[in-house]
Amino acid sequence: MRWKVALGIEVGSRPFAKSTLQLILHDQARILFQRSLEYERETGYLQGRKISVALDTTNILGRGAVKDTYNLLADGIKKLIWTLSKKIEQVRPEIWAQKHDFGRYFGSSIKGQAEIDWSDKAEIEVFLQGIVSDADRLLVIARAAIQQATESSEQEQRLLQAADLLMQLLCQDIERERVDGPSLKQGVAKDRIVSVHDPEMRHGQKSASKRFEGHKLSLAADPKSQLITAVDVLPGNAWDSERALELVKQSEENTGMQIEKSIGDCAYGDGITREIFERAGRKLIARVPKRSNRGCFPKEDFTIDLKAMICTCPAGKK
Repeated sequence: MRWKVALGIEVGSRPFAKSTLQLILHDQARILFQRSLEYERETGYLQGRKISVALDTTNILGRGAVKDTYNLLADGIKKLIWTLSKKIEQVRPEIWAQKHDFGRYFGSSIKGQAEIDWSDKAEIEVFLQGIVSDADRLLVIARAAIQQATESSEQEQRLLQAADLLMQLLCQDIERERVDGPSLKQGVAKDRIVSVHDPEMRHGQKSASKRFEGHKLSLAADPKSQLITAVDVLPGNAWDSERALELVKQSEENTGMQIEKSIGDCAYGDGITREIFERAGRKLIARVPKRSNRGCFPKEDFTIDLKAMICTCPAGKK
């Protein structure tokens, strides 16, 4: 109730979930987070001592559904159609789509309503090429609309964003070098967009077996009081240690206390992160991560003489 009073909202309202880990995601909740730290300072709880911070991350889900390439491109097409129809011609997207022969994107799932034999590779390729052709044709219409829009207007910016998103989807998933037409790219593109409705979502993993689609919440906390002192949101495919030093600095700003040391698991124990903290004059305690040699000999099995510039392999060969 004190939190709600601090935010100036109705006592019976539910503006956000109770989870502390959602504090970074909503403006009102961010205010609550900052004010709770201010309260700790005002009451003297965070005064007169140095503190340590423990660093860690946890995965958080995005707000968009993860879809395959066919439905992902269809969502990108629908988003651009919505922008063109609402912001340019001011008509319902469904009406605009029917007028320009994009009506099939406003039914159920484009893949689900496709009447093709999914075991027939040739039919699948024709289906995909039809979607790519529609996307290309829509981008031509969008470019013409952008040229007619007032420069630097909100209308132009929205069109540019929607068109750019559709182009990114095409570039990441579609191969155009084949003479018989566009096809699916093999493998997963680096930094691949997985949802039109939350373009910042990414494929991520917390371990070799634990994978997710969304974001990473990075946080710092005082181990003694369990008080969270700083939070940040990273892309789902970011390293856990990314912007770790910024969390430590943010913790000092938020608490008004000096951070004596930072503690993390082996995800923070790599050489690059240690060097960043060392150059900043910060103390970092983290386990050295286990090295994956992938069937090769580890460095420790070699004898290295830097003075003579000679390296001897495990078999005794120099």
